[in-house]
Amino acid sequence: MARKTCENHVAELMRFLRWLHKSKDLDWRKPEDFGDLDTRVKEIEDERTRVGHLNVKVYTDDE
Repeated sequence: MARKTCENHVAELMRFLRWLHKSKDLDWRKPEDFGDLDTRVKEIEDERTRVGHLNVKVYTDDE
């Protein structure tokens, strides 16, 4: 998945957990160290796929 997509998923999860904590209908509460969670998404080049890495047979214009 793209880095931005992952960042959006993490942000949505954090908003959901904050909502869950504030909900009076549910008993779940944030742990004390919730604010210490490292939610940064790292870019790992080895996990990225590019067309150049795929074994796709292509033909030239002459072929």
